[in-house]
Amino acid sequence: MKQFLATGWDAANCDAKNGHREIWYGSRCLLVAAELGLIGAAEAVGRMGAELLWLRGAVER
Repeated sequence: MKQFLATGWDAANCDAKNGHREIWYGSRCLLVAAELGLIGAAEAVGRMGAELLWLRGAVER
């Protein structure tokens, strides 16, 4: 997880038309990282794909 976070991955840098799997799994990794306390909830939400912001509730619990 730490290696993934070190890449600076951000859904905004993905192709929204063809990269839906990358956006889904990358955003899910950010969610898990926030749950583990490796990054803050605001950072996770800011880097997640907009179409996945419904997951925000899980991050902000």
